[in-house]
Amino acid sequence: MDQYEKFVSENIFKFSNDLKYKKRMKLYSYALSCIENKCWAINNKFFIKYNENLIEYTKTRIKTLDSLLKKAYDKNLKPNFDIIEENIFDIAGIKLICPYISNIYTIEKYILQQEHIRLIRRKDYINNPQHSGYRSLHLIVEMIFDISGQEQKVNIEIQIRTMAMDFWATIQHDIAYKNLIEDEYINQVLLMSSLQCAELDKKMDYLKYEYQKDFTDEEIERMRHVLYDGKDLCNIALFEILFSSSLSVIELSKLKKDDININECNGIYLDKNNNEHIFYFSEECKKALKSYLDNRIDDNPHLFVGSNPPFKPFTALDMENMFYKLGSKAKVENAYSHRLSRINNK
Repeated sequence: MDQYEKFVSENIFKFSNDLKYKKRMKLYSYALSCIENKCWAINNKFFIKYNENLIEYTKTRIKTLDSLLKKAYDKNLKPNFDIIEENIFDIAGIKLICPYISNIYTIEKYILQQEHIRLIRRKDYINNPQHSGYRSLHLIVEMIFDISGQEQKVNIEIQIRTMAMDFWATIQHDIAYKNLIEDEYINQVLLMSSLQCAELDKKMDYLKYEYQKDFTDEEIERMRHVLYDGKDLCNIALFEILFSSSLSVIELSKLKKDDININECNGIYLDKNNNEHIFYFSEECKKALKSYLDNRIDDNPHLFVGSNPPFKPFTALDMENMFYKLGSKAKVENAYSHRLSRINNK
C-alpha cells in the first residue's frame, strides 16, 4: 500500500462518520442549488429584456470524499476538515455553458452583483489560456447564508465557458488529463484543436454581434442617398417598408397588394403558422409605396415584383441580393436586410 492509499484508508472512515463533515457537505449542496437558481434567474431576466440566452446549460458537482482526500494529500494537508476548507476552494463547483464568448463576461458581471456573493479569486484562462490550450473563466466566490440566525459561509468554484470550450475540455480531460498521458503528438493535436475551437468561438461572436448589430444613422442615410439618386421606385419602397416595419424579407415576399392599406399606413401579414398579424409603416414609407404602386404597369397581385415581363414576384433571396448590392454601393459593410428590419423589432 503506497502513502496515498494509506492516507485515504486511514481517513475515509473518519470523515464519512464525522457530523461536521456531513453538515458542511449538505451546506455545499444547498449553496450549489442556490447559485444555480440565481444564474437561471439572471438568464431569464436577460432573455425577457434582450430575447436571447446567456446560458445554454449548467453542470454542478461536489467532490467525492475520495477526491477530496486525494487533493488534501497532494497539498500535504493534515486530515482536518477545517484545514481542508481553508486550502481547497473547489469542493463544490458549477459550470455555466454559454453560447458566445461575450456572454461569459456578461454573466460574470451579473453574478458578482448578487447579494451575499463575494469574489475571492478570478482566473481568466480565455484571454490567458493554459499551455495545454485549456480555456475557461474561473471564479472562486464566497456565498453567505443566514441559517437559523447563524451566518454560514462556503466557497464555490464557478467555471464559465462556451460550448466549444466545454467540448474541448471534456475531450482533453478524457484523453490526456484523466489518464496522465504525456504524449507529445497527442498534446500537439489537442493544442491545435483548442486553437481551432477558439477561432470558431470568435467567428460565432462576429456573426452574432457584428453581422447582426444595428445600422448607424449615417449608414442608413448613405443607403437612402444611393436609392433616391437611382430613382428605382421598387427598391425605395422595399427599403422604406423594411426600415419602418418589423417585417423580414421572407414575410415581405409573401405580401400582396391587397394586404396593404396605404391610407391607414398598415397591413396584414401571415406568420410561419399562417396566423394573421397587423404591421404598421411610416408616412415616408406610405409615399414610397404609393409612388411605386401608381407606376406599376403589371397586374400581378404580389406587392413586390420584377420591373420587366413576366413580372415575377420578388423572392426573399431577390430582396436580400438587392439589399446587399445597395450596401456595396453605399459602402456599408455587412448590409443584410434583417439588420434594418430588426430596428423596429426590439
